[in-house]
Amino acid sequence: MAFGLHGLLLLWSIGGCADPPAPPGVPVAQALDVPPPPGQTSLDVGPTDTPCEPGAWIDIEGVKTSIVDCREGLITVYADEAPAREWLASGRVSLASPWLSAVFQNQRRLKPPLSTFTFDVELRNPSSESRWLILPETFPYKGRSDPAVGKGDECELQPYLLSKEPRVLWVRGICTNFQAVRLPGDALLKVRGVKIEAWWEDTPPAVDLELRAAKGLKIGGVELAELLGVDVESSGGAEVDGYTDAGDPRVLSMWHPTPESNRAVAVDVDQTTRARVPLVK
Repeated sequence: MAFGLHGLLLLWSIGGCADPPAPPGVPVAQALDVPPPPGQTSLDVGPTDTPCEPGAWIDIEGVKTSIVDCREGLITVYADEAPAREWLASGRVSLASPWLSAVFQNQRRLKPPLSTFTFDVELRNPSSESRWLILPETFPYKGRSDPAVGKGDECELQPYLLSKEPRVLWVRGICTNFQAVRLPGDALLKVRGVKIEAWWEDTPPAVDLELRAAKGLKIGGVELAELLGVDVESSGGAEVDGYTDAGDPRVLSMWHPTPESNRAVAVDVDQTTRARVPLVK
């Protein structure tokens, strides 16, 4: 599916993916060879390391455009040349996956180099069964893969009942760098003000926000529902505010391990996906 933006059709291409659906009005046989509209030109605007997935789409200033072609490592834009270059230079181009899209809201600078970044996110479970959708509490250090999500021993679980109706339960793993919600199949959840920290000397123009979809999420071999003593299943169709801090009145009873507890986290991941999010307003 494709949407126009002031007469623009934006296409993103990168290798290694199945063919996504053709845009409206374009036969499937022609979907991989769509010519520029009259009066417009094809611009190659550089490589990207963000994975391409069937069903992913581009967002420019709130307008969604489906990916039509997947080719080796190159973004292609069909557009009037000057406006396209201006938008791309501004950093306002973002990429969403079928599971996740996000919009940057603000950056709060704390003791250098620590900052807290706030996002509005849309979480989707396009599968037919319930899944944990897991985001990081902290972005990896520049050029590294740590802190990793769900690695090590957990010291504290903080559950937040963000909404009673529709029910939305948000769980934070304080020592193993995760925040998660469990959604049923074919469900959508919008959360405003999701916080993620970063220890970066310099703020990049954009960040790859990684989401893990998991069938199970356990600590010491025990599912979170049993540890927390609450129903962890959330409902789709909600739009809620994220947690503020540990003093948020929506927090429920926290879990802490006993000295003899097995605190190792096990995440049964069956999907990892990313959204490219510009860190500009």
